[in-house]
Formats: sequence, structure tokens, C-alpha cells
Amino acid sequence: MTPPPLPPPVRLLPAPAAVNHGGGLLGLGGEGLLACWWSGASEAGRDVAILCSRSDDAGRDWSPAAPASTPGARAAGAGAAAKSVGNVVLARDATGRVVMISGEVQSRRLLGLETCRSWRCGRVDFRVSADDGRSWSPPTRLDDRPGALPRSRPLHVDGVGDLLPVYRESGRPAVLVLDLAALAPGAPPAMRALPIPTHGPLLQPSLAPLGDGRVLAAMRDRRRRWVHVSTWSPGRPAWSAAAATNLANPGSAVEAFSDRPGRIVLIYNPGRRDRRTLSLAFSLDGMRFARGCDLAGEGRWGQAAYPAVAEIGPGRWGVLFSVEGKREMAFAVLDRAFLDACAGDAGLPGISPG
Repeated sequence: MTPPPLPPPVRLLPAPAAVNHGGGLLGLGGEGLLACWWSGASEAGRDVAILCSRSDDAGRDWSPAAPASTPGARAAGAGAAAKSVGNVVLARDATGRVVMISGEVQSRRLLGLETCRSWRCGRVDFRVSADDGRSWSPPTRLDDRPGALPRSRPLHVDGVGDLLPVYRESGRPAVLVLDLAALAPGAPPAMRALPIPTHGPLLQPSLAPLGDGRVLAAMRDRRRRWVHVSTWSPGRPAWSAAAATNLANPGSAVEAFSDRPGRIVLIYNPGRRDRRTLSLAFSLDGMRFARGCDLAGEGRWGQAAYPAVAEIGPGRWGVLFSVEGKREMAFAVLDRAFLDACAGDAGLPGISPG
């Protein structure tokens, strides 16, 4: 079955800066959406700030982007001020607060000169909002390991807590187990880390529930080889060793979610060459994937990358991603009819709910 035409992605109102990337997305209920990303003259530059935009009509129109961070701020519990900020993740906790989790490059000065020039100085901070992202608490340090950064949304598992995927620039992914509702601005968080065993530099895990109670982590391959996956279940003490799937990866972030019980959707850049195409792939077991439709056709949006997904209503998912080589942010809606048809074209049978 040929999928119905996908409405063209909506470009968010342009930010004044040259680089816009690493976004997070959250459904606020009804047709409300919140999108946040980092923006500045250059990646990891001193002027970079986190910007947020809102939509009240399911992403057809967006408000002007407004800053949610201040360049050079020092998070509570941090050893130094931030040189810059990075990837943004958004979630709602059990009390209804909106939680923003973001990366930063922690400043390191020697004889008055900045010596930290890469994401290897990364750390993870959090902010909370009681008014759906209109205002935010000051930042608090969440993960103080050198090189630690977030990328994809957390996944709540009943009886366990909130699973937050993180990684270190050295290529060591992990999942933090914590309670988002217990995060208190200014206070050290309580959590534990579950490493994902790898045999190579894998980054930026994205989590999705499998139909049998397990959780899947899909990861980017810095070596530009394959999308890798690992699995975990509440009854197991550790994640399985990461294994390569049949999907090639050009060293770019992927986003996994489950649109139906037992079916995994992966948004990724196909091939090993570049990020000029952003596509969907489907799997029933989390290991063997079939490529489906293109979300952004080759070259149509320059380079399209770093997708972030949020459910925005029954049978609808929003996708936020950067386009034109990190210069702009774009948004698209995937509905169940489109995904079912796209999976059918990929040769993957549909799965009925329940």
C-alpha cells in the first residue's frame, strides 16, 4: 500500500544565530507542543544558548524562539561555569512538571586561557518548569562524569523508574535509572548508571519498549558502520552487549520509538556517506530492520539530522530535526495511517494493537 503523501515539514521561525541543532520535543496535551534546541554562531561557542518555541496547533505554527538558558551560567553542583551548551531532552515527570535535560561544555581555564575545546568536557544538567516551559529553574548538575552528554528522551518503566539514555564522548553509552519527579533544583540527584557493553565507539542511545517487556537501545556508530542495538529487561542486572543491525550508519544520531505494541520505528540517516536523507525503518524484533519511507528526501533539506520524537495524541507522533546542515529546525507529523502504509511498503506486516 502506498503511503499517503506526507505533509511537508514545517520550518520553525528562524533563530538569529547561524547554527541550530540538537533539539528535544514534548507534547503538552491537546495540540500543544514544546520544542527546545541549542543555538549560536558556532557549535560549542560561548554565545550558544538553549532556545524554546511553542505550538498550540499540533505544529502548524510556532512562536518566536525564546532563550531558556544564559551563556556562561554555572549549574548548582558544577565544578565550573559552562563554556557552552548542547543537546536538549524534554520530559514530563509524574508530578506534571516539565524537565529539561541538557548537555554543556564545562569551562576549563589555564593561565586565563580556555583549554576545553570539545564535547569531551561535556556534562549533563537539568532544569524544571512548573508552567509547561514558560519559565525554568536555574541549572543543576545531573551527571558530572567528564564527557557525559544526553541525546534522547527518557522512558518510564513501571516498578523501576525513569530510564535516561546518556553517553560519553569516549564512546561509552549508559542508561541512568532515576526518578524525574524527585529532581530538586540545587540538590544532588539520586540515580544509578547501567552501562551498555560495546566493542567500539557507540554514542547517543535512544530507547523504545519491545513487545515482550524488554527495552531496546539503538545507537549511532562513530566508525560509520552500522546502527547498533542492545536490550534490557527489569529482571536483568545489565544491558546485553551491543550488536550490529542490518542498517548502515553515517555517524549520525538515530531515534527509536514504538508506534504499536511489538513494532519498532527507527528514524535514521541511511547509508554511510552523509546526512542528506532522513528515513524510517521498521522492525519486529529490534535487530532486523526494513527501510520504509523517507522523511526528508535526498538533498531536499540539505543535511537533515538528529531527530527527536514525541507522541502528540492518539496515533500521532511529532518529529523535530535540524535541516540545512544544522542551520534551521524543522518539524513533521507522522500519523498511524502513514506509518502503517510505510511499514507495508517496507515489507513489514502490520501489527494490530494489543
